[in-house]
Amino acid sequence: MASTNRRRVTALIVDEDRDTRELYALYLSRSGVNTVEAEDGLHGLAKAASIVPDVITTDLVLPRMDGTELCRSLKSAERTRQIPIIVVTGSVKASEVDAAKQAGCISVLTKPCPPDVLLAEIRRVLALPQFAQASVTVPGVSPATKAYQPYSTNKLLASLPPEDYRRIALSLRTVPMNRKHTVHRQNGPIDDVYFPGGGALSLVKTLKDGQIAEVATVGSEGAVGASVFFGQGFADCDVVVQVTGPDAQAMSADVFNAEMDKHGAFFDRVVRYNQALMSQIMQTTVCNSLHSAEQRCCRWLLMTHDRVGADEFPLTHEFLATMLGVRRPTVTLIANSLQQAGLFQYRRGAVRIVNRAKLEAASCECYETIRDQMKRLLPDFRTS
Repeated sequence: MASTNRRRVTALIVDEDRDTRELYALYLSRSGVNTVEAEDGLHGLAKAASIVPDVITTDLVLPRMDGTELCRSLKSAERTRQIPIIVVTGSVKASEVDAAKQAGCISVLTKPCPPDVLLAEIRRVLALPQFAQASVTVPGVSPATKAYQPYSTNKLLASLPPEDYRRIALSLRTVPMNRKHTVHRQNGPIDDVYFPGGGALSLVKTLKDGQIAEVATVGSEGAVGASVFFGQGFADCDVVVQVTGPDAQAMSADVFNAEMDKHGAFFDRVVRYNQALMSQIMQTTVCNSLHSAEQRCCRWLLMTHDRVGADEFPLTHEFLATMLGVRRPTVTLIANSLQQAGLFQYRRGAVRIVNRAKLEAASCECYETIRDQMKRLLPDFRTS
């Protein structure tokens, strides 16, 4: 009988652009979320007071009342102050984002924001204890237990038991992962630990003579900055966003260390992932010493393909040369050869994987070794 009293979650989408509203509304409704739309801030404020939705998403740039003022007005009204607000905006100015958070929004997503990323953030926010309602049905909820299950696009966090994720989620903040952004700088302090939601980040080492090479790649399977728990307060290398993906979730180093000190499920996942990362670095070292530039290029493309989850991703010859530690003309020759062999297509600063099987065959054994080590050490990480 109890399950019949449960209702679907309702989301209010406030955005001036009609196409954006309709895209989000269509995807969310097909995913089990009721939606209501508003085209400006005043309309959104009135709708929120009328229907009292479970969650509100809003742009910052709106007619009649901007998103920051909307957040402030919603949080000052008794009827709407408890509703979580997710900002989805094309504005990336730190001052505007900070102002929105001070006004009361709980997280910020950067446009273009795919609808599945928005759904994931709604799931994450509504899993927080202060917003959880036993009478509301949300994708990712178990009606039998009436408990919100953890949901994160980061596989390490998604593998945690529900009670652990709910606790940890209180200490996480959403951080945009823009291409070429450096989240950690070589020899700089590690202030935060990042859990990517997708895309790919490169760990890049720079030598005294200026030579640069990638030592590892990290995606949604892991974290960057976790070495701070092992006494490493400063970064060994730059950590750069190689391919843009869903926003990362970040945790301060102090909170991260305190959570690790509990030696629970989170500690177990992080330690095993860190071992998998060390294995990747060791294998990459061997690969760079013993295998041809063409084999290493294939390995790099395969690892990036795995993490990005799409056949096409941005890539320039110059960037790939830096990652492989070779000269740009070498990469051009390799790319032409592999493209003629039908392994991938390259155009306008992007590569598209055409024949994955051929690419694996052209790679050295290192790709398979790294992949198998990851599966062995992290068997409880979901693969989709």
